[in-house]
Amino acid sequence: MLALLLLAAGCGTVLPTPEPVTLRLAAAGSVVPLAEELAAAYGAAYAYVTVDLQVAANSPAAERLVAMGGADAALTTRLPDQAPLANLASSQVMTDTLAVIVHPDNPLRELSLAQLHDLFSGELREWPEGGGPVELAVREPGSGSRAAFDAAVLGEEALTATALIVPGSDAIMEYVAGHPPSIGYVASGWLTDTVRAVTVDGLAPVGEAGYPLALPVYVVTPEVAGPAGADFRAWVLGLVETQDFAALRLAPGW
Repeated sequence: MLALLLLAAGCGTVLPTPEPVTLRLAAAGSVVPLAEELAAAYGAAYAYVTVDLQVAANSPAAERLVAMGGADAALTTRLPDQAPLANLASSQVMTDTLAVIVHPDNPLRELSLAQLHDLFSGELREWPEGGGPVELAVREPGSGSRAAFDAAVLGEEALTATALIVPGSDAIMEYVAGHPPSIGYVASGWLTDTVRAVTVDGLAPVGEAGYPLALPVYVVTPEVAGPAGADFRAWVLGLVETQDFAALRLAPGW
């Protein structure tokens, strides 16, 4: 559809008002802030499109919505599982970062990747200087954020059994904001002043190249996408080609 509109516009053809279109866009919890920005920008660019944003618990849930016909496209933080789902097509659209967060009253300002490993593997259980036991808040298995964090921080080692499983980035934000001894992680788009991000290996999660906790973001559609999903995918990939994402990074922490 978009290609035809652009071709006709380039030829000076007067086009009729397009029929209203609804894009059903699923978003894994980690990328909800990005999805909200993209939905607003897409609706502003194409006034005839209404974006129905569906927040999924995690990437597998967003993938299932697309595979079962409940969404035209999804934004996720991992490559989709193909079986037992219908065939899905995915393209990486950007790399976000995972911010390691603590309560604002926590005096901690920086951690090394090695210290994060010791915390989340259970080798280090106490905050320094008599700060008491550390409370670890992590995402559920299957979450793209969990997979990215575990790969970067733990490698082949297992997460400590004492970690608290918190389903959802919003829930991790709420937990860390309400529990001074806690530490967790969220995609950087979730950052607000209710928590504080610490540096990792001396680098901040926003605005510094080389930060070690990367979070890839994918657009997922059916392999044979309908017009609404195909047009959105083409638009997002166009942003990638023109490196125009900077204009959309309006959420706190980006």
